[in-house]
Amino acid sequence: MRALCFVSGPLALVMLVASTASVGCDADVDGGSGDGVPDAGSQASSICVVAAGEGVTTIVATANGVVMGAGDDSGFVLRRFEGEGCALAPTDDAPIAASGLLDADDAGNLYVRPAASADPTIVSTNPEDAVPFGTVVKVDREGHVSNLVTAGRGIWDFGVSPTGETLWMTACGPTGIFSPDAIGLTDAMTPPDTLWAQRPSVLTDDATFWSVGYRTCEPGTPMSEACGYALTRTSSEVSEEVGTTLVDFGSGIEEGDLARCGSRVCGAFASGIVVWTADGAVRATLDADDLGALPTEQIGRVTGNDAGVYVLLLGDEGSRVVFVVAPA
Repeated sequence: MRALCFVSGPLALVMLVASTASVGCDADVDGGSGDGVPDAGSQASSICVVAAGEGVTTIVATANGVVMGAGDDSGFVLRRFEGEGCALAPTDDAPIAASGLLDADDAGNLYVRPAASADPTIVSTNPEDAVPFGTVVKVDREGHVSNLVTAGRGIWDFGVSPTGETLWMTACGPTGIFSPDAIGLTDAMTPPDTLWAQRPSVLTDDATFWSVGYRTCEPGTPMSEACGYALTRTSSEVSEEVGTTLVDFGSGIEEGDLARCGSRVCGAFASGIVVWTADGAVRATLDADDLGALPTEQIGRVTGNDAGVYVLLLGDEGSRVVFVVAPA
């Protein structure tokens, strides 16, 4: 039986800038393997709704919680939350201004597109030499802002490993998989021959890169779960196709976008999400009903840690964040 848990607390920007959160849950859940996501056969064994997620438009999970932000392309206010599942509380760290949340590492460093703040209680992340859409800054737990990388004509996509020791980026400038240091960027891995420069990709550790491959179907073969855009795992030694990023949730084949969910890679689709194992096998497939989505809601983003998966749901009346976890 699916369990619903609700977190109490102020909402939207008020929740992101200040306040506290508490959790209450009396869960009766079905079985699972206990490694952080439900079995593919059992589907969602527990689901709760993060009240602080109302009004949220961007979210990234870390090892000990999540970073959530409210706003749009004109500017976001980001706030770190710590805890497990829906038992989240805002940290004492000051809220952060950004024009985009790109990623976060497990130490709590945020990687953002910079933005200025006129409010002294909100950390400004706009260095003097920032280039609009061409600068990524790193914000540590003390609120120190450092210019990580700049490409004068634009940075299109960016991500880091959980340690923050490896990053990948596509830009009109440095494009590849790098190790950042005081001097600049050093090549860390050879990028795979995939669509990684056109589609979202993921580093699940410093030496494991996941991307979407080209079509692998034989001529005349219909697209199916065994044929299509390949889930490709790249290490320093080899790049191999280990699965597919095409999934049929019941209404036809859909293409998904990859995201990091702790030590695993996840996929966000129009009708659901998929969690893969480190070997590329499907660990869980959850449709909109499994996620508790309303008929008017769409899946906006998936992120997660080894405790479970957070899904941002976007609807006509705003947004919600749900958390899905398998019992220990």
